[in-house]
Amino acid sequence: MHAAWHDAQAALEAADQARADADAADARAQATRADADAQITQIRQHADAATAEARAATSAAETHRDTALADAAEAHHHAGTEISRARQAETDARAENDRVRADAARERDAQAAACTAQLHAIQALADTQRARAEHAEHQLSLERDHQRRLAAQPPAAATSNGNLSDDPLAGPAARTTPRPATTKTTTTKTTTGGGRP
Repeated sequence: MHAAWHDAQAALEAADQARADADAADARAQATRADADAQITQIRQHADAATAEARAATSAAETHRDTALADAAEAHHHAGTEISRARQAETDARAENDRVRADAARERDAQAAACTAQLHAIQALADTQRARAEHAEHQLSLERDHQRRLAAQPPAAATSNGNLSDDPLAGPAARTTPRPATTKTTTTKTTTGGGRP
């Protein structure tokens, strides 16, 4: 009985030790569970924060993408408008250039025609003046020949009855002193300029 009691006492002590070990293991398990729960909570918080940041970044990226697409569309429209304006300006410039060239060609033709007409007028005036000068020179030569013939004739002799000679050249020209004829030549000055006549 004494040995049984000792065995029972040892079994109780072993049971108490096992119970204490079980309580310690349970405490360690609860502490491990609490740590795990804390870590899980912290991980969930980090995951939620990362998810929120990712969603915010995704929303910002989508907003930036939409803004960039809108800006690109507006830039494309503006570029198309500017290209259309540039093409229209080029077309207008070419039309204006053609008009200016046509006006310059007409002006050049008009200037050439005016110069040609002016040259013809000057030539005609010069021919007229030359003809007048030649005519005046011819008249002066005739007048000089006439004066020379008059100066070369002898003076008319009176007849016995007081009449003049029957020479036809000894008429009034012999009785009067001849006066030299003066021929006045008018010179017309023509001024030609760079402009139109």
